[in-house]
Amino acid sequence: MARLFSISAAVAALMASAASSAYAQESAPPGQDWVLAEVPERKAVVAMAEFDNGISLASRCMDGVFEVTLHGLPEVRGPSRTLQIAVGEEEPYDTAWTVGQVRTAAFSRVPARFARELAKGGRLQIRVPGQRGAPATRYIMELDPSGSAIEQTLTACGRSMVDLRCQSLGDEIEAGLPAGITWSSPPQVEFPSAVKGRVPTVGFVTVTCVARSTGRVEQCEVESEHPGGYKMGQSVVQAALRARLRSTERNVPIPDRRTIMFTTHFRLQ
Repeated sequence: MARLFSISAAVAALMASAASSAYAQESAPPGQDWVLAEVPERKAVVAMAEFDNGISLASRCMDGVFEVTLHGLPEVRGPSRTLQIAVGEEEPYDTAWTVGQVRTAAFSRVPARFARELAKGGRLQIRVPGQRGAPATRYIMELDPSGSAIEQTLTACGRSMVDLRCQSLGDEIEAGLPAGITWSSPPQVEFPSAVKGRVPTVGFVTVTCVARSTGRVEQCEVESEHPGGYKMGQSVVQAALRARLRSTERNVPIPDRRTIMFTTHFRLQ
């Protein structure tokens, strides 16, 4: 079972990266509990599970931003990575993650959807592609269902346990716009302004929108942003509403009211 953290220990573990596993995990350890912690001074509600193989999961709402993070992964270069994920009886599928400043940590680009899957419990599989010719690393873990811990983190950020629009996203869409659709006029996003004298040097925002056959988008919502508190998500949404899409197939229009998703990375040169 996962260790039971005190509130201070849970937050410390959340902020730090767990040790990277140096081997492929082929057998599942006993089921792991979720531990819930609340930190009022950070406006944070955190649900955590830690595994004996060095992997830890956190579902959190902090300062109004919802995130699901994985810690203890093999280190990787670059701002993003692909992980094959499976929860319960489903088949593994490719998911896109943004790499944190700690190179063994990753942030889900669709955290609410992933959190809802984790809440069901069951066998969690994570396959990490090998780097520079190294073999892939495979983790298999048994996760106890979360009766309320994950739901409390979602609720704290105004999310629900059911989201029909997010369910309509195909697994393949996590990497970006769906096949057959591209930007004719991409979103022109402004880098966030300073907040209390601080400006992030890197960050990302993932947004879902409803595409119309005219090429316009509407009903845009921020799925994830990191770091929070700089209104990066708001900036991307505003830019998306001014952008335009087009079909890549001749004489085939964009499916009206198709849900799309895209990620914008910020980097201060």
